[in-house]
Amino acid sequence: MKKTGRCPKCDGNKLGVITRVRDQGDRGIDRRHVGTTTSRGIFLVAKDPVGEVEAYVCTECGYFEEYVRDAAKIPWAVVDGFSWLPKRPEQPFR
Repeated sequence: MKKTGRCPKCDGNKLGVITRVRDQGDRGIDRRHVGTTTSRGIFLVAKDPVGEVEAYVCTECGYFEEYVRDAAKIPWAVVDGFSWLPKRPEQPFR
């Protein structure tokens, strides 16, 4: 949706962007961040946010996609819970 301007589910073009994505349990935190966390008692608190999340929604069918802004600039090695997927072998061209 972000690149094509069309919904991949219904092919609609009535799309919107949500620039401030809030988590359900975010008690007053305005944005969801990609980053590191620290523990305060039983709660995990965002310590060093390194990226923000934005979302695109199709207002016709409700399909929803999230993206991390400026993903290439994020130091992924320090992001809590992040790990690289194993590379898939390249398939020969037919």
